[in-house]
Amino acid sequence: MLIQLLREWPPGFGGVERTAHEWAEAYKHSDIFCLASPSVQPDPLPVAYGRWCLPILRIAKLRIPLPIGSFWKLVLSPKHLHGHLPSPAVLFLVLLLQLLQPRRSFSLHWHAFLQGWANRAYQLIALKLLRWRQLTVITTSPVLKQALIARGLKAQQVLVLACCLSAPGEALASNMHENRKICSAPVEIGSNPINIVCIGRLDSYKRIDWVINAVALCRPHFKLAIIGDGPDRARLESLVSDKCADQFCKFLGKLSEAMKFDALGKADLLVLASHNCHEAFGIAQLEAMACGVPALALACPNSGSTWVSNVPSMPIWNQPGAEGLADVLRTFSADPKLLKIAAQQAKDRYDNLFCRRLWQEQLLSLGIAN
Repeated sequence: MLIQLLREWPPGFGGVERTAHEWAEAYKHSDIFCLASPSVQPDPLPVAYGRWCLPILRIAKLRIPLPIGSFWKLVLSPKHLHGHLPSPAVLFLVLLLQLLQPRRSFSLHWHAFLQGWANRAYQLIALKLLRWRQLTVITTSPVLKQALIARGLKAQQVLVLACCLSAPGEALASNMHENRKICSAPVEIGSNPINIVCIGRLDSYKRIDWVINAVALCRPHFKLAIIGDGPDRARLESLVSDKCADQFCKFLGKLSEAMKFDALGKADLLVLASHNCHEAFGIAQLEAMACGVPALALACPNSGSTWVSNVPSMPIWNQPGAEGLADVLRTFSADPKLLKIAAQQAKDRYDNLFCRRLWQEQLLSLGIAN
């Protein structure tokens, strides 16, 4: 029996919403309370669990829950309450209810560290409060666990549970991996361009511009497919035009799940270029790895993205910018067999660490809401 509290309406496309959705699917008698109503009407994906939108007062970006309506359903329920950070309103409400309901069980999910002085100040206060109240904290990688411990949380407070793919998503990836094995051909150095794919919201912090510039620097050895949409798309399309890279870079826009995995099946490498710790995991990496496609993420402090896709054959990308990425890509164009080796290692890593069966076992072993 579980209640989850988060800012956005799940399942959505962000990592927090997708994580909350999978938890609710895994636990029976689950409910989710949100501080934001669905952005699309009607709801594009009806679900089996209950979802409630709390009445709120908006002050700038802050959302303050009001003690009316569905608020009381949240407060009066005896179910375990699990809150998803970094939302300050979620943290405040969980701590308030813990003080008011000392016999109720609580936990929190630390998804990512955020940058900026205001975020750092909030996170410092949040960590002190979590240590004081001795709340169990779930995070998504050993990298983030060590960062939380270094900032004052006790080791026994922090548990690790990686993100996962949905059951339909894993099935699509498995089928795609089988198709890739059937269609795979011997690698010939210098024959066909290496196909790179980027997946995600087209926003500035994703640094798709670095990938475009790196592909332009390495032409004609690479092609780039960009899946997703967002506020940065027009600027990125202009950049492709300026670089005369139209024949090497294609924008595919938002795709259905089936079409997304079809595009992954045609890729040789996924690149996650986000340059800050807001991107702390990268579920798109799991999608690629489950298909047998290696993933390359920029190494960032306080982010587990590089840990997710780390396999022995993949070079480490630790120099931000297009030049740093281009240096890594040139190792593949010089020896494309590295990608074939990394592809099998990526699939093995997914099966051994991240597959849904293991995720479900690990979720239940945490003892949350039992």
